[in-house]
Amino acid sequence: RSQREISISTMSTAQQQPRQARATATLSSVDIRDAGAANSVFGGDTSVMVARPGKICCAFPLFWFTIPEGFYALVTRHGAHQDYVDSKGKKSPVWPSGLHLGPPWLKVSHLVTKQAILFNTQIKGCKTKDNVTAFIDVSIILRVMGDDPEKTPGDDPENVFKFVHEVTPAGLQAQLQDAQAEAVRTLARSVYHTEVFGLRNVAHSELEGVQEKLFSAEAMERGGAATQEEKDMLGEHDYYDSLEAGFNVEAGASITEAMKVRLNRQFNKQGIQILDVAIKDITLPDQIQSQMSQKTMVISQNAMQRMQQKHAMQSLLQEEEIKTLNQTHDLNKIELEKDGEYDVMMAKFKLDALRAENDRNIQSIETQMSIDVELVKAESDL
Repeated sequence: RSQREISISTMSTAQQQPRQARATATLSSVDIRDAGAANSVFGGDTSVMVARPGKICCAFPLFWFTIPEGFYALVTRHGAHQDYVDSKGKKSPVWPSGLHLGPPWLKVSHLVTKQAILFNTQIKGCKTKDNVTAFIDVSIILRVMGDDPEKTPGDDPENVFKFVHEVTPAGLQAQLQDAQAEAVRTLARSVYHTEVFGLRNVAHSELEGVQEKLFSAEAMERGGAATQEEKDMLGEHDYYDSLEAGFNVEAGASITEAMKVRLNRQFNKQGIQILDVAIKDITLPDQIQSQMSQKTMVISQNAMQRMQQKHAMQSLLQEEEIKTLNQTHDLNKIELEKDGEYDVMMAKFKLDALRAENDRNIQSIETQMSIDVELVKAESDL
């Protein structure tokens, strides 16, 4: 029989389900009942990277075997590695998923997960620039580079064979822990303990605009506040602490990116790609954290006391201003009342003068009328 086997690709819905992204502190390989149990085993234990399926027990020899979706599969013939040969005659150490026909002595020897692994390690006893001990949790997302290089540049199915028989999950775990410890201790030595919390990873959206905020017109205006009153009113501590934290976060992002590049330079040769490096948590000694909290509380309390004093002074000034305004209003009222009384008196004088003139005019008219009547009577007598 030729080495080329008849391959019929099949895929079930259950086989397409990816593993949940849960962190693991170990990398392992396990023996499983058969290839069909791979999904449940890998899904239940996120530390498993390699599984060694057994042969299905049957009363009659089976001339077929299956490879589940989501795994790189290595196959052996009589215990020796067997390459897969496709319809074009191209050889590959990795067999595709689906149903394969072949003699009973042709079996799946190893299944390597295609999923990304979230590997977590706590680096203890990291000394900062000012000799404060910190505990730093670092997570690495990694995968085996075993895809077809035509589909995924940089990958090579040979990496799967190398990983299974040379690197191994346990060996990779030891190398990752050593590489992480060296990188994180170097990182911790480059910052002070007051800056170390800013190195934790955040979402990419939180990193955008930090420098723009630092050099914005608002930051320049706040930076020019000369008096303590202006600083308190503008919220100096809260504002500049957030800017300093932004600087530290941005620095942490660039440092973790550099760590990823360095780890890839080391592990790509072994067929492992580091997708991301994240500093998830940082812990300082309780005494140091208490001191930092107390310092923050003192700053806030001092600012609050100054604001309370300003509030009391402003309240007193407002009360005095209200009292002055009331007095001014009372004086204006009195002046207006006096002006009104004067206007009334002047109007009365004018009215009396008009009445007197009217009386004189009436008397003059009556007198003239009497004279006219007498003249008429005299003329009539003549």
